[in-house]
Amino acid sequence: MGARPMSFLTRENLNVWRVGDYVRNGFLPVACFRHRKHTFPVSDAVGSPTWDDLVDNMHSSNDFRYSTLCRSCFYFMMFYAPRIGSRDNPIADRAVLAALRVTLTAPEIALVQMVAAHTLFWYVILRSATVHAYHLPIISYDMVVRSSANELSSHLKEQLPPGLDSDLVIQHLLKSRKEVTWLERREERYEETPGYEEAERLVKDMITAIRTVDTVTDLSVLE
Repeated sequence: MGARPMSFLTRENLNVWRVGDYVRNGFLPVACFRHRKHTFPVSDAVGSPTWDDLVDNMHSSNDFRYSTLCRSCFYFMMFYAPRIGSRDNPIADRAVLAALRVTLTAPEIALVQMVAAHTLFWYVILRSATVHAYHLPIISYDMVVRSSANELSSHLKEQLPPGLDSDLVIQHLLKSRKEVTWLERREERYEETPGYEEAERLVKDMITAIRTVDTVTDLSVLE
């Protein structure tokens, strides 16, 4: 058998509260941030429940077992999870609580509540790096798409932590990135979606609330 490689690239969906644990175990996390204007509205597979279906379900049978690729379901659970909370592991961080309080004011509009969840949990990721003092490179998906191959390579080699195979990361991103026209269409769709103005106002309110408590964490990606 050959020697085990010293490094490898894995793309994972992680419990955001556990990123610090992965760092302590030797992982080198890199976050690829996709702005809300390039994320929403989400698309769901045929047969998926609507946001209203999910709300009705929560107040009746409370059965979230769906067999389709339902991105709305994903954000629905993200939005309501902090509201439900955990008696054994209550949220104690004052800055996260400040963000959560604004999240709870989101009107009952699908886009607004999805954007609220997206912003809240990205802040949790950023805040964790601040509190636990580990390096977390943030790669903007907008930059990945709009940059030339040489620009992207240069930027990532400056940002990625030592010990990480930057050529492997660059190769993966170049192979999987979308076209610039795709980004532009996403931005147009976001601005045309009902609740757009309310969503943007909520994000601004959340950032303002966070900055009254957390003056250290860089929130520029969330703006």
